[in-house]
Amino acid sequence: MTIETSTSGALAECVRITSGHTSIPRNRSEKLRSFVEDTNWDEGLLKRHPLFDGACLGLLLLALILLAPLFFQIFQG
Repeated sequence: MTIETSTSGALAECVRITSGHTSIPRNRSEKLRSFVEDTNWDEGLLKRHPLFDGACLGLLLLALILLAPLFFQIFQG
């Protein structure tokens, strides 16, 4: 286990504890980076792409239905 410290200014100090390849995330950005780099979130997303395609198409159709009267008023003058 190694401890790395870096300072940026007199009071700010960031301590990162690493053990081999893994690290313990200290703040939200490190947690997000760790999630993106260390998990297989993209494979799970690709498995569910038909669901996301359907949801996006549904939102697009809903927006079209809700905005159609506004478009008609604008283009009729």
